[in-house]
Amino acid sequence: MNRQGGYIGINRTTASGTGGSGVFTMDAFYRAILSETWSTEFSVFNYNYMGSSKWSLQGSWGTNSDTVLAQSGAGYPTYVRAISNTSQKGLDASWTLDFQFNKTGLNSSPYPGQHLAITKSDTSVGIGTSLSLVTGDKLIDLEAGNNYNMGINIIDFTGSSMYNASFSDSAFSVGGHPSRVTFDFPTATFTWYVANGTSTSNLVQKGQYTLSTSQQTAMLGTAGRDRDLHIGVAGRGGDDGVRNVVWATT
Repeated sequence: MNRQGGYIGINRTTASGTGGSGVFTMDAFYRAILSETWSTEFSVFNYNYMGSSKWSLQGSWGTNSDTVLAQSGAGYPTYVRAISNTSQKGLDASWTLDFQFNKTGLNSSPYPGQHLAITKSDTSVGIGTSLSLVTGDKLIDLEAGNNYNMGINIIDFTGSSMYNASFSDSAFSVGGHPSRVTFDFPTATFTWYVANGTSTSNLVQKGQYTLSTSQQTAMLGTAGRDRDLHIGVAGRGGDDGVRNVVWATT
């Protein structure tokens, strides 16, 4: 037996860009057999994106500490100024993305407008030169804005929105409150959570989307799983930004 969830027999060569983690489900095993990517090797990532060495900083963005990424000065409007310089194969396994927006979604100058995105681009183009949605480079866009609004947009690789959801609630859109997105590979399901308190135990599910059969074929095939995906951050000014960004397989 090679490992937990392994099998008895010869060691197979790992297929490029494929894998999972933990104990596999029968559904995942069946899909891997069909796609001829069955392997005993699993891709794993567990990466904390905070700290100045972890970001390609641009313009007036700067790390205030090892836990907070925010702008160094106020201004309106300011533009995208940071994107992660480390990529993940984000569609080849199940994962969890945790973070906290740094600013409460309250109407005040400079007005809040914060984005965190999973993008296929490793430059600022990936999340745009303003707060407008650049769908061609994003897989997921998460936003906190005026009137305590929070939202998610899930986008296919042609730049078309597959799913979006939003809500307005002053109990949730608060600086430092956790947000989470999960991707379950066996079911091809994205789930969005936001907390109405300061702990992850306060997370409440706010949206969920499962890729259709055709979307799974287009996005979870070899070409989709081989894509390098990055984390990007955008904001308007002042203390806009994020805290405690961690993206890890589960």
